[in-house]
Amino acid sequence: MSLRTDAQELAAFLWRAVDALRRFQDVSRRRYTMELAGRLEPLVRRFDEAIHGRSRAAAADALDDIKPVIYEISGATTKGELKIFSDDTLDRYYELATIFQESRYAGDAL
Repeated sequence: MSLRTDAQELAAFLWRAVDALRRFQDVSRRRYTMELAGRLEPLVRRFDEAIHGRSRAAAADALDDIKPVIYEISGATTKGELKIFSDDTLDRYYELATIFQESRYAGDAL
């Protein structure tokens, strides 16, 4: 894998997360999931644009801003408040979330 490939996979996950939040049907959590989606979507767009623009620094900065929102989603998922993922999607996110810090990609450009 390359930095670019992993970044694109990460972006695809993040777009799935936005979509899952928007489609969440539990009425008691609907306002919360829409608020999370509203916070996450512009950050994911910024991350995606940085990847397409091949700006490693901008992508890393965007990912830093995304992490707190994903942590919040992960916490709610772990507590059972949100069941928006039915597979190991969050596990894969945590595998990819460190791509800009990994030594194997130290000299790689997007």
